[in-house]
Amino acid sequence: MRDPLNGLRPTRDEIACGSMLGFDAQAPPLVIDGAQTPRKALEAVLRAALERGPCVIGFSGGRDSSVLLAVALDVARREGLPEPLPFTDRYPHVPESLEDDWQERVIAHLRPTDWLRLDHGSEHEVLGHAARQLTASHGVLLPATWAADVPPAELAVGTTVITGVGGDEMFLDAPRPILAALRARRRPPLRRLHTLPIEIAPRRARSVAGFAMAIGGDASWLRPQCHRRIARIEGRDFAVAPARYDRFLEMLWRHREFRCTSAVGAMVIEQAGMRSLDPFTSAPVVAAFATHFGARFPLSRTAGLLEIVGDLLPRDVLARESKADFTAVFVGEETRDWVRQWDGSGVDTDRVDAKKLMEAALSDDLDGRLVPSLQAAWLAGAEGQAAAAAVASSAR
Repeated sequence: MRDPLNGLRPTRDEIACGSMLGFDAQAPPLVIDGAQTPRKALEAVLRAALERGPCVIGFSGGRDSSVLLAVALDVARREGLPEPLPFTDRYPHVPESLEDDWQERVIAHLRPTDWLRLDHGSEHEVLGHAARQLTASHGVLLPATWAADVPPAELAVGTTVITGVGGDEMFLDAPRPILAALRARRRPPLRRLHTLPIEIAPRRARSVAGFAMAIGGDASWLRPQCHRRIARIEGRDFAVAPARYDRFLEMLWRHREFRCTSAVGAMVIEQAGMRSLDPFTSAPVVAAFATHFGARFPLSRTAGLLEIVGDLLPRDVLARESKADFTAVFVGEETRDWVRQWDGSGVDTDRVDAKKLMEAALSDDLDGRLVPSLQAAWLAGAEGQAAAAAVASSAR
């Protein structure tokens, strides 16, 4: 049977560091033909979904989901199509995750026909019931928060579930900011002038610099040899990062992290009998962003969004910089209780120090990259093995 993830399952190193590394050799080429603007490309992919049948949009109140809701409603109203239904996952027990004010601000402005709000408890934790069932069925996958991708039971089979995955990546900072500014004929950011020697250095020297920055990151649970191996890969990626925005998006399009984020969510949604659409990771939209901005990185995320959809949403919505914090949603008391009772077995000891992993998991400043190792440890334990065996038995 064909693997729905098509080569995007994490390696042992990727599970250990909690990040997908390198590039997807099976990624199709990104064709940048200049045929559409970002707005037109978003309208086209959303129109196709609206024409197929009922659509829902995962709406957090953040900029990406607000943009998709605004564009989809605009298309539906202009062309007489059924409106998409925004749905919002809420976690009242985690106050820092709530964005009620921003959500209500957007809803009041756009006035959709309806709005589905669902309150949750611990079911989306990375070692909650849903995550354990998924891990037993599919193994450890990235991103580790994939239990939250399970669509609400209230939605009908055949519904298209639209998310804002990939929106952040369209507005990443330039990896070579001085050269990017000069190429766009802008004043270089003076606070980044210290990066110029690295930016213009030969690729090998940039790879060494990238290695130094990666190895300096805090991933205390990794064994030194594993840490160095991962840093070499990250250094190599850093070395090939281009100064042009369109070339940067071509590189991003092929990166395993970018591709698997959408692929895992799509697998979960489609196995629930629904369709999945992440417009910001679709080839036409990524290509349209590359065409529209060309060599120049967007001056800022706010400026880019105002340029593309400034007529559809209030300026303060597009300019907001605050973000909700979902750490306690995904790593709450149910997960921490499991860690406290865990005996340290089941981790990849060639790559991970179990004692340091446990300490990092229970710290106040939790690093989400350690979560896949916890899920791997659960799966290797008695409960995980029993759950995996039950899944295998039911599949026969």
